[in-house]
Amino acid sequence: MISRDRNAIIFDGKRESVLGIKFQILRYPASVNHSLEKWRDHFYLKHEELVGWTPPLGDSMKLNVDGSLKQGPSLAACGGLIRDASGAFVHGFNCNLGVALFVKA
Repeated sequence: MISRDRNAIIFDGKRESVLGIKFQILRYPASVNHSLEKWRDHFYLKHEELVGWTPPLGDSMKLNVDGSLKQGPSLAACGGLIRDASGAFVHGFNCNLGVALFVKA
């Protein structure tokens, strides 16, 4: 908005009053906030789901694993960790699987 009016002054010879410029400056933050709210509503998930770790029963340990695949060259990786019943870290690992199909990750 301000840059458009600045270009009108430079290229079209249009002049704006000091009061008009002041009101534009005062309106600018509200305009930015409005744009950010529209962007946030469009790109953020509407539903939030909390995910947590559940300890194993008794004195056993729990192994959690995950894999991922990067599109393009289809580079895959996996990793995991082992925790005891109190949630204490026991061991972890990761592995670069190289070029792979999604079923391998």
